[in-house]
Formats: sequence, C-alpha cells, structure tokens
Amino acid sequence: MKRNRISIILVALMIIFISVVPVQVLAAPSQQELPQQEKPENSVQTTMVRKVAVKGAFYLLNRATQALTKREPSITLGNSRDTASSGTINYKKIGSVRKDIEAVKKGHEIEMWANSHQIGWTGKIVVTLSRPDSSKDAINRTVGHNQYSWFTVQKAGKHVARWTTSNSHSWTLWHAYYHWGDLHKKCDSKGNCMLPTGNIDINLNVKEDNLIVGVDESGNKVMFETVGEYRYMLPTEKHKNNTKLLQQSSFPNTLTMNELYYEYYDENLDQKVDISKNYIAGDEIQVTDTIIGLEYDSDMDATLFEFKSDVGSQYLAFKGDLTEKYSIGDSISFKFMIVSLHEGHEYTTINYTKVTNDGIIPDINEYLVK
Repeated sequence: MKRNRISIILVALMIIFISVVPVQVLAAPSQQELPQQEKPENSVQTTMVRKVAVKGAFYLLNRATQALTKREPSITLGNSRDTASSGTINYKKIGSVRKDIEAVKKGHEIEMWANSHQIGWTGKIVVTLSRPDSSKDAINRTVGHNQYSWFTVQKAGKHVARWTTSNSHSWTLWHAYYHWGDLHKKCDSKGNCMLPTGNIDINLNVKEDNLIVGVDESGNKVMFETVGEYRYMLPTEKHKNNTKLLQQSSFPNTLTMNELYYEYYDENLDQKVDISKNYIAGDEIQVTDTIIGLEYDSDMDATLFEFKSDVGSQYLAFKGDLTEKYSIGDSISFKFMIVSLHEGHEYTTINYTKVTNDGIIPDINEYLVK
C-alpha cells in the first residue's frame, strides 16, 4: 500500500512537471530572443501615424483677468500644406491669442494672417512668431485685414504664434503650414494617415494650385486666393451672382453701416468677403446712420465713431478730437466711393477703408455729406 502511494505521488509530480516546465521554456525565448514584430498595416495603431503641425489649440488671453481660454482649431489637411482657423474672436475682452506650432522639419514654411470683420475702420493686428533656435522673433509686424506673413523653418521644434491688438474688433485668425508632402511619407503603404480629432477637412487627394483651402468653425470649406501679400477669401457663386444689380432703378444707394456690412457678407459661408453683392468699383454710395459711441484716442489722435450692426459694432475713425462737435445719438451721413483693391481682380472696398489700410487717418470733412 505504501509503495502504491509513493507511485501515485511520483506520477502526480511528473504530470505537474510536464504541464508547467514546457510553458516556461517556450515563453522565455519569445520574450528574450525573438525581435519585436510590427503590427499589421491594417491595425488601428498603424493608421495613427501622420504628424499634424497645425493641431495645437488657440489660447485666448483675457485683458482684465489674464485668464486663458482654450479653443480647438478648425483644421484642413492638404497635399503640400495644412491650415488651421480660430473661428471668430471678439477682441473686446481678449488682449492676445497664442498658438503653438510644432514645426517638423527645416525648410518647411509657416504663414499667418487674419480677417477683420469690420467694413470701415478695419484696424490693425500685430502678428509674431517665436522660434526654438533664437531669442529673436521670426515674424514681428503690424498688419491689416487679409495681409499675411511667412517664415521658413530653420530648426524643427515648437514655434509660438501670437495675434495681438488693442482694437475691440472681431477677427478670424488663420495659419498655414507648408510641409511639401513630407508628412505624407509617414503614412503606411496603404495610405493610412493619422486624423486628429476636431473639425477637420481632408484634401489629401485634391490637386492644389495657388488657392489656400481651409475650413471655418462652422465646418464650411473656404478658399483663399493669393494676391501680392494678401489672402482674399473667395465668395460663393451664389454671393457673386447677386452682384451688378445697380442697373435696377429701385436699388438704393443710401445704406446704414449694418447694410454696408451685409453687402460684403456671404451668408453661404457665414463670413465677410471682399466682393460686394450689388456694387462695383466706381460706384458712389451714401451711408447714413446714428452714432452709438464716440471716443477720442489720444495715442492715435483720432476719434472713433461707433455704429450698430447685427455682428457687433462697426467703426469709423477720423483725425483729431471731434467729441465736442458730435454727440451720441446724432445722425451723420458720409459719401463713399467703391474702389478696387487690386487691378485685374474683383475685390473692392470703400475708399475710406483703402486709405486707412495704408495707415492714414483721414479728415472727416473729406467724406461728410454737406
């Protein structure tokens, strides 16, 4: 009986040994000797490989509290360039906006520009771009509506873009990153590329020309045409088809500031553009409206006239202190000429705006209807 018990114990030990030891022996080589295998190309992990330099958030700095508000960008990925938009930002309470741009490679390019939502006094905005390889800013200049700046990356790493203005205007901020197709080399052989979360438009298979493709905060696809150092948002065909109606005798040539704004507002894009619905270069218009705000700026030596509109206040600035001559509640009339912004292009504005864009604050008597 004792021998049988010993035999049973030995058999049990052998079974345990056989069932355990092979697993240990087989497991060790796979962990220590076999090379790490890449995951199949159709796996989720290998589709997340495309670098996106424009994916950083916009950070809005409150003038009074210095608190930061985060806003995710609206992104468009393209064959040679990617773009990002902030959406509309009202600078009444915002002093500055910052965005980090992770430059991937030397030789790539970064562009910055901004679209003003003003029809008269469009104001100015300071754009700066710091770089990781120098204490000197790569970009530091004061620009106007649609005016863009660019920099060729000297060293990969974080570049910090800022848009700063003291004007209480609304702006849409944009920047583009030219990667010349280098980022697509990070995709796998099946063309799988990383698509970050957020409002994104994909144009990887679209042939690009001199037009910049972007997407706004509402998800609308927008396109910019480059003319000199300016980026002009292309209006929709529906907006353009409303132009040249001046031949209709019933069409008024007297507008409020709000109505003048809507002449350049494309409802289909929910954006201000630079082609009027009903006026062309050479037309004269009269703007009559009620003053809702009046302020003298000693730094500019100019008086800001504020007018009501559906999208926030519209402004006109004129030389000198005029606060004793005019008051809030006064009705005032101006005569403006529609002028071309660039010869050979349809883009227009009022002659007042073209003068102020050149840095000149005009005399009010040049535009008053007497």
